[in-house]
Amino acid sequence: MKLAEISDDPKICRDAEKLASNEFSSFEFILSLNIWHDIVHKINLVSKNLQSEDMRLDVAIASLKGLVSFFEKYRENGFTSSMIDAKELDNEMDIEPIFLIKRRIKRNRQFDDNPDTEREQQFPLKNYRTDYFLVLVDMAILYSVLMEDDYSSWIGFLKSSKEYVRGIKAFMENSFPIHAKGEEMKCPCKVCVNRYWHTQTVIYDHLICSGPSPLHIKWICEVSHTKVDGSTDFMDSGTGMDFEDNLGEMFNCTGKKFRDLENDYESLTNAEARKFYGHVREGKQPLYPESTKFSRLSFLIKLYHLKCAHGISESAFGELLELIRDAFPDAQIPLSLNAAKNMIKDLGLHYEKIHACRNNCMLYWGENKDKEKCDNCGVSRWVLPEKKGNDASDPGQVIHKVPANVMRYFPLNPRLQRLYMCKEYSKLMKWHDMGRQQDGKVRHPADTEAWKMIDADYPDFSLENRNVSLGVASDGFNPYRSMNLSHSTWPIVLVNYNLPPWLCMKQENLILSTLISGPDSPKNSIDVFMQPLISELKELWEVGVNTYDALADEDFNLRARVLWTISDFPGYAMLSGWSTKAN
Repeated sequence: MKLAEISDDPKICRDAEKLASNEFSSFEFILSLNIWHDIVHKINLVSKNLQSEDMRLDVAIASLKGLVSFFEKYRENGFTSSMIDAKELDNEMDIEPIFLIKRRIKRNRQFDDNPDTEREQQFPLKNYRTDYFLVLVDMAILYSVLMEDDYSSWIGFLKSSKEYVRGIKAFMENSFPIHAKGEEMKCPCKVCVNRYWHTQTVIYDHLICSGPSPLHIKWICEVSHTKVDGSTDFMDSGTGMDFEDNLGEMFNCTGKKFRDLENDYESLTNAEARKFYGHVREGKQPLYPESTKFSRLSFLIKLYHLKCAHGISESAFGELLELIRDAFPDAQIPLSLNAAKNMIKDLGLHYEKIHACRNNCMLYWGENKDKEKCDNCGVSRWVLPEKKGNDASDPGQVIHKVPANVMRYFPLNPRLQRLYMCKEYSKLMKWHDMGRQQDGKVRHPADTEAWKMIDADYPDFSLENRNVSLGVASDGFNPYRSMNLSHSTWPIVLVNYNLPPWLCMKQENLILSTLISGPDSPKNSIDVFMQPLISELKELWEVGVNTYDALADEDFNLRARVLWTISDFPGYAMLSGWSTKAN
């Protein structure tokens, strides 16, 4: 009333008079103020303590658990104590401590209405406790529990607190060995939102000043608690021409018994592992006697990368090898392109060219490898150039058969076997079973019902946590980046779900399985081109392949399964053979 008397604003005077005459004269309003005061006062006390720069993580969690305990007790006894306090205030203000009967509002009933106005009129105090007090306290308990979840990690502390700074440092130490490219990594702060690359110092400053992006808070917390051995760089930290020669570190990842593989690799019982380590030993030799930057293998791989990236022809590449060998006679350069290919092939990086019918009817593969024409349409396997010259001895008379259609297939078995020949990668391949948090939250495909159902249906597969779970993805694209040229190339890519979520979708961990060259889409004939992959997947599912595990220093039978396919709706129609279009 005093505010209404001293204010010059008519609206303020009107609202103050209304509040004083109606709300403050209501026992229900006074009781609600008491309840709100008890809840908000307790939350504010805990919040101020949490804002201390010296607050420790264990003390913060204890305070929040105490807050939850307070509200649970308040839920049982708080209503009675609030009623006593409200009645004392009502006596001082000459207000009768009763609940006023609310005016009944008439409205048209709907078919599912079940009004209980008699209960509201007969038991106003009981209804107030149920519909207002208990709901309000339950919301306070939920808020406290959510705060406890946030402060169970350092991410909920003030950015100026010691716990927050310690958490950011742990995140930087654990994330850079895994996610950095060279000396930079994508910054997950509020401003950059994992879009821009920065150095470690810049990202640290961003996370301290701006804070983490809400989209990446959970990921930052998980990485900060993940222990990573920074002494061993088990992943190539660069791309393209920036990667370094890490063969020395590669040998450090191959298990205790085989640290000195120059002498011990021949004792391996696994033939594939023995061949692999033998070629790595040869490739580890320096490029020339005084070379410290390049080994024979690293130089060859970088040179071959240039050939593929810039489209250098095979003849030009062979002549380039000859020129380098002549200019640097002491350099360990392969004699020919075929010798270089064979070296890369033995490392498990090769692919197979498989001829196909020009109408996508069949592959000249397996039992059809030597056929000259398609069994379905009768079209020749070859594109034959016209003869030149009249003399049979003329070289122009020699006909060079050119396949009408060629696909590239990248064998899966050796690529999966190579993953277990590195100690650190072998450990990561078991992360889905031994490294993830199993708390009911879905952070990884292994947390999904589909994965759990397949594990339950095939327990013999799930008992071996080194078995590989894959996803198949496919889509078409134009490799020439020109809308004027109609061309559709279809890669079939496998996703390795054994790895942690921050690694399984990285480009270097996606396994290219099949490359179907254009210019036209394979459409419903994509299953023809997937025959080699399906055959290999069936073998991996039913039989398996003998594989050497460098971490366990033993051979085991590696099996694999496909969980699902990933594609858009047109791709889904092609992979499944079912139409996704409307009638």
